[in-house]
Amino acid sequence: MDINYNNTSSEVLAGFKQFWKRYRRTHAVLMTIAYAIAFALGVNMIVLSPVNFYGYILTVMGGGLGVKLWTDPARARKKLAARLAAMPEEHYAASFTDETITITTRFGDETPEQKQLIRLSSEQLDSDETKDCFLLYVNKKILFVFPKRCLSESEQAGLREYFNDKNI
Repeated sequence: MDINYNNTSSEVLAGFKQFWKRYRRTHAVLMTIAYAIAFALGVNMIVLSPVNFYGYILTVMGGGLGVKLWTDPARARKKLAARLAAMPEEHYAASFTDETITITTRFGDETPEQKQLIRLSSEQLDSDETKDCFLLYVNKKILFVFPKRCLSESEQAGLREYFNDKNI
């Protein structure tokens, strides 16, 4: 099956947000608990001994890192939005076979095509479907967004069936 599509910046940002929810939120919650414990220990040390230097370090580190952990995704989305706005128009072609997925990217008319070959047998793949797009995650690090507005009903059904058949 072959499909051609392009992405808008809002679709990419929505995909990035979904990616963060799926793979980074659990880590963020666990790290928040660890930072909260460090913060609480620091406050406890300060209350018991106001001259204890380590209590102040724990308090500042626990609180600061906890805040940074939850503000980083929003900051990353803002940077991504700025970069997407500055990029030329993208065109994609995706080819799905029994053993591979090949995604060809072309930025504007003057740059050469970039191909990414994804082997189903050697990559850790996962997929998701939202109301606006299909998402393909590769090794929990790379995200591909296939917007439904660019796909016919039969292509959407074919993509859904492909992901189900391959247990992606």
